[in-house]
Amino acid sequence: MNMAIELADIHPEVIRAYGMVLRAESILADPYSYGKRINKARLTKARNFFYKKKKQHLGELSQEESIALYTMLDKADHEGAA
Repeated sequence: MNMAIELADIHPEVIRAYGMVLRAESILADPYSYGKRINKARLTKARNFFYKKKKQHLGELSQEESIALYTMLDKADHEGAA
């Protein structure tokens, strides 16, 4: 599958799921957060949800397409779009 992914083509559920992963990673990395086991579970759940939505809306992606997707979502998050 050779497709160019653009931010406008990404389903809002995929963008929202990626935001959940970023928030879970942030909470886990916070030295003042409590419940490390709970926070690890939150991160696992968020990642699984993201993978499910990514596969549901974008299908199977090649490694290059996955990297492009992560790069685009990360860039959009830093710009405040996600």
